[in-house]
Amino acid sequence: MFDTDIALLKDTKIGEHSTLQFRAEAFNAFNNVNFGQPDDFVTDGLPSSGGTFGTITYTSTGPRIMQLGLKLLF
Repeated sequence: MFDTDIALLKDTKIGEHSTLQFRAEAFNAFNNVNFGQPDDFVTDGLPSSGGTFGTITYTSTGPRIMQLGLKLLF
């Protein structure tokens, strides 16, 4: 499983007792796909039974998600 999360933040002093924090975050930053396990269900072998043996039907990670945030600390 390979997944990279990145966060950058910048603190800016506002006055004597307050700070404004800007934050940028990226989850699964490189948009890597981690495939799930292949299906191990064996059917009776008839073409009409719709067997999925050996088929990968899902991924274990979500898409790339990015978010920005602004926080006032006082």
